[in-house]
Amino acid sequence: MEHSAEHQRYRVDARIDFDAHREELPASPTATISDICDFEHTPLDHTIDSIRLIEILPDLSPQALLQVSIHHTTTGAVPYTCLSYEWRSEDEGGAYILVNGRQHYVRQNLLDFLEATRMKRHDSKRIWIDALYIDQRDDSERGHQVLQMGTIYSKAREVWI
Repeated sequence: MEHSAEHQRYRVDARIDFDAHREELPASPTATISDICDFEHTPLDHTIDSIRLIEILPDLSPQALLQVSIHHTTTGAVPYTCLSYEWRSEDEGGAYILVNGRQHYVRQNLLDFLEATRMKRHDSKRIWIDALYIDQRDDSERGHQVLQMGTIYSKAREVWI
């Protein structure tokens, strides 16, 4: 993918301290799956174009779960990729992954994507996925994020369908 000189400079200059924006501390590496708490989103700042991005970690957890870290940022602050996919029925199954050390259930097609991306060690380090980034239990956040979707997709480096 070709990038303009301005885009290249932007990619180099756009840095964020993701550790300062982690939603939760990781669980103990010796914890069993039954010891791990459920992942809960921390609220986004609705006064700015805030979003959550994940990074897929290269190694499985000690419990053999796929791991991702999730961070708050703003659209355009760092390069990211969007995943657009069809949500499947819960009847089709799924599994738990670890999000910042906390368990979170994902449907099978999203799990398959995350695992394939982890195995390929794709160069896209930050990905926006609505199923992970939008707190589906928070109507206010869902409404805010839906209004931002055009901006979220247009500012993405790539959109995977």
